[in-house]
This record gives sequence, structure tokens and C-alpha cells, in this order.
Amino acid sequence: MISNELDKTLSNFGYSVAYLSRKENRAKNIFKWDYKRDYLDPKAIEWADAIINLAGESVAKKRWTKAVKEEIYNSRINSIKLLKKSLLEIPNKVQYLVSASAVGYYNQDSDQIMTEESENGDDFLAILVSDWEKELFDIKNSTICALRIGVVLSSKGGALPQLSKPIQMGLGANLGTGKQIVPWIHIDDLVNIFVFAIENKLLGVYNAIAVNTSSETLK
Repeated sequence: MISNELDKTLSNFGYSVAYLSRKENRAKNIFKWDYKRDYLDPKAIEWADAIINLAGESVAKKRWTKAVKEEIYNSRINSIKLLKKSLLEIPNKVQYLVSASAVGYYNQDSDQIMTEESENGDDFLAILVSDWEKELFDIKNSTICALRIGVVLSSKGGALPQLSKPIQMGLGANLGTGKQIVPWIHIDDLVNIFVFAIENKLLGVYNAIAVNTSSETLK
């Protein structure tokens, strides 16, 4: 969902956009990669000036068994490791890398407003995001940015259609207690943040969420 909207917006800005895909495809703008096989088509790295990393198994589609948690973890960590290895071994002109990260980095039991300087939590998601970002910022010779993304709201997919279904049936209710912080962002705003990051070569970590993210704003 995010990549489709990013493609449209970046193309409107005059960028040429290509994809990394685990599936074989003869399209000119699709390159093969597979982190499980430690493979990335060298032509992709040679072609790119900047990389946007959105890779990662969904955290919401399946129950968190031990195997599912390993897949969620490895899909993020090993994807970054493959990018890092490829950028070191393949001659390239990549100057910038911006990656998805997540607000799961923070302590989810806290009722405090979090900033980029806040400490991370100690649950599975917090450890995952912390390790994810450590691998990301270990990549050499590129300016790097991580966007800690909240719940992405779009009528085209993601959480919003699932949240709206019970409301349309007259069964809607507050999320959880109704008092907890719900970090969210509209898809258009998120896409524009990615574009802004590329245009301005943002460095470091940024929270990619709406200004006011309390559940009160969702009523």
C-alpha cells in the first residue's frame, strides 16, 4: 500500500522508481532479491541513487507463534544485512537510504508522550525495532534516515478498513480502554514525509505520526 502511493508521488516529482521483488519478473523496473538466499541483483545497486526500505513481514496478519516471530524478526534484520553487504561489495552511486521503522520501539505501557529521544521498551517489538535500527545505521558511506511509523490510515488497505467495519455495523467502540495513546498517520502524510526525507537528505530518526495521536481524535 505504501509503496504504491510512493511510486505515484515520486514519479510525479520526476523520479524513476524501481522495485526489489522476491518473484521473478522481466519488467525493466523490477530487480530480484531474496534475503533468505542472501541474493540481490547487482544491477539494482548499480542503478540506484537512493534506496527506500519498506521490507518486513506483517506483524498483524498472524498469531505470534515462535516461528512467526522469527519470520517477522528475520525479514527485517536480514533484509538490512543484505543491503549492507551489497552496498559494500557492489560499485554504486547510492547516496541516501531511508527506511521504515516503527513506534513499537517505545514502551507501550507508558502514558507519556514519546519523542525520538525517549528510551525504548523491552517487549518483542521494541527489541525488534532497536535491532533493526542498529543494523540500518551500521551501513557505511550513505546518509541514513529511519522513520518510526505509527498505524497507517488509508481507505485502500491497512488498519482503517478493519477498524471501520464494526462501526458501519453499529458495533464500534473505543480502541482498548479509550485512554491509551494511539500513534497514527494518514497515508498521504507518510508518503510526503518519505519524499521530504529524500529531497532534504534527512539524517537520523524521526517519528512519522500525526501531531495529536490520542484515541480521542479517533472518536
